[in-house]
Amino acid sequence: MIAIALLFSLSLAAQGGPRGKHGKRMAQTDLSIEQRAILQSKKMTLMLDLSSGQQKKVEKILVDQFQSKKEMQSRRKTMSDSLAVPDPDQRFEQMNARLEAQIAFQNRMKEVLSEEQYSIWKQAQGRKHRAKGQRGARR
Repeated sequence: MIAIALLFSLSLAAQGGPRGKHGKRMAQTDLSIEQRAILQSKKMTLMLDLSSGQQKKVEKILVDQFQSKKEMQSRRKTMSDSLAVPDPDQRFEQMNARLEAQIAFQNRMKEVLSEEQYSIWKQAQGRKHRAKGQRGARR
């Protein structure tokens, strides 16, 4: 009985999700777009040693990026709520628009960052995407 209770309590503690006031993780949805952009630009400043001018430019790029992501998510949610299955042409357009936005974001970052900073940023992006893929594979 003790072993079962111990396993049950450990499995509950291991599950993720937003934590309370004193928890370690805070849900991203709790923050505004501007707040998320400020925090992300400061993380990038620490990682890439950005100047204050670069930090402001990156912050603006991130605000635009987060807003477009939010718009895409709301469109995707309304489509899924309507129970209409998108035809292949609509799926192509959605995927194409997403990739175009990613290319534009990357080009804007390339304009702001030096070659060395851009190289470090690209490596960090690759690590982030690999980590997301590994987390998804474990589920």
